[in-house]
Amino acid sequence: MTRTPRRASILGDMLQVWLALTLLTSATQAAADTGHSLAAAAKRVFDARCVACHACYNAPCQLDLSSFEGIARGATGKRVYKGSRLKPADPTRLSIDAHGEPEWRRRGFFPVLAPLSGDSPADSTLGRMLTLKRARPERRVGENHDWMCPSGSMEMAAYTALGHDGMPHGFPGLDDASHATLMDWLSAGARLPPDPVPPVTPELRRQLARWERFLNEPDPRHRLVARYLYEHLFLAHVFVEAAPGAFHRLVRSATAAPDPVEEIATVRPYDDPGDAPFRYRFVPVKRTLVHKTHITFELSTARLERYRRWFLEPEWSIGEANLPGYDAATSANPFKTFAALPTSARYRFFLDNARYFVMAFIRGPVCEGQMAVNVINDHFQVLFLDPSADLSVRDPA
Repeated sequence: MTRTPRRASILGDMLQVWLALTLLTSATQAAADTGHSLAAAAKRVFDARCVACHACYNAPCQLDLSSFEGIARGATGKRVYKGSRLKPADPTRLSIDAHGEPEWRRRGFFPVLAPLSGDSPADSTLGRMLTLKRARPERRVGENHDWMCPSGSMEMAAYTALGHDGMPHGFPGLDDASHATLMDWLSAGARLPPDPVPPVTPELRRQLARWERFLNEPDPRHRLVARYLYEHLFLAHVFVEAAPGAFHRLVRSATAAPDPVEEIATVRPYDDPGDAPFRYRFVPVKRTLVHKTHITFELSTARLERYRRWFLEPEWSIGEANLPGYDAATSANPFKTFAALPTSARYRFFLDNARYFVMAFIRGPVCEGQMAVNVINDHFQVLFLDPSADLSVRDPA
């Protein structure tokens, strides 16, 4: 008889704890849903108004707004392209050269969402840039202004005192609704959810696996063909017919499937990947697709069969000892590196993908490319020859 009240009391306490945990879980989930919704709305504004300038290697202050990963990385005053530089700078490609905020902070990037005073991201570098634009809606500053990437309160004060406008810099400001969307997201804590991964259907997985098997065949002939394809497709957003909206990049990985991809970060596609074995793998493109970098290439069954027929069926041989290495004198010269490949196959490969290669010449992950394109005339012609008449086919030497 004396145990009943105590048992009831214990049950009551357990019920209260359960209710409290349920309410806390519900509140946490509601906050997460709200934060995710605000982040998605903010991302739509970034896509509509910001990625035209902030989606490439040399975006202003290297702030890449095409993904939540780029927003989390932040910005830096280091220039990607600098004509007076005598020595190469370390590359800072998003998702390739460093991973996670701590690594980027060690590379000199500062957060753009951290409060400059107080505790609200609305008072961050990003928030103040948006607010400054509202205060100076008609202000226009040309491209010859001092290069400034304010990372703190003092730098922001100096930037403002010099008369610069806010963001979007040099363009009309955001409309009221878009500005409110970004400020609501900042005021709520500026949640940065993981970037969405394109849906992987069974057919997409099967097609990518088929290409990976082809590219990773161990015999010397397949290895040289795979190297040739990789070094020509490293800029491509590849896709398969079964999933035309899911794009991937072809990379060299230190790991084989099914382990997660560990991309080998070399500056150029023909640079030495190291002594350890590597595999060609596909990684999903998780950023906003922008015209300057969206150079597409279809991985179709018919294309794979053409490559087998062109490259592997003709008579040619190469042994393990004859495979080209990655020393600078050889790897930078494709005529030496791929001399063993059938010449007609190489020319047919270029003809077959003429649109892709023309796009790769004129487009790429560069926002301001004057140093690269000032040497190119505005008008040029592209001539296509029948493979049997091409000089390099008739006389490979």
